[in-house]
Amino acid sequence: MKIRAFIALELPDAARRVLANLQSALRPEFSAVRWVGPQGIHLTLKFLGDIPEAQVAPIGETLANLTRGCEPLNLIVQGLGVFPGVRKARVIWAGLGGETAGLIDLHQKVEAALEAHGFVREQRRFRAHLTLGRFKKVPKPPALVSILERQSGYAPCEMALDRLVFYRSELRPQGARYTSLAQAPLSLTSK
Repeated sequence: MKIRAFIALELPDAARRVLANLQSALRPEFSAVRWVGPQGIHLTLKFLGDIPEAQVAPIGETLANLTRGCEPLNLIVQGLGVFPGVRKARVIWAGLGGETAGLIDLHQKVEAALEAHGFVREQRRFRAHLTLGRFKKVPKPPALVSILERQSGYAPCEMALDRLVFYRSELRPQGARYTSLAQAPLSLTSK
């Protein structure tokens, strides 16, 4: 049997509250967005797609080994943007600042470790973000730019990310449900 899976960093509750407030501020601005539930917002490092269940334990073990000796990441939730751009926006996201060099390094380690399990390295540049919602209907670019400029000034939120999570994703009509398959703490100790 196959399961849909991805690797992400878990967010602290304080960051989820900031993102929920940001979504509340954005809701009146957009009539056609499918919002991600605050508990479902995470920082994806690698989407694996459909994988055989037999790979779950080896990948979990690989992640546990990978995070030993890695420092927790101190990041800042700040800014707002869309993918792929304002003309054809499909995703609205909150940005990240702070110690992003450590995040990029961790992303590269995850890519290398999973390549050993047969996963192809992502060719696109890693663009760390927190998905807030997906557009059902693309807003007109001038209106979208105006909203992004107006709403991106929310108070930044500092957060420490200290846990890599291997998630199962089940797509349902009311939204995706994520279940933790394995967790690997970012720890300076090399037990």
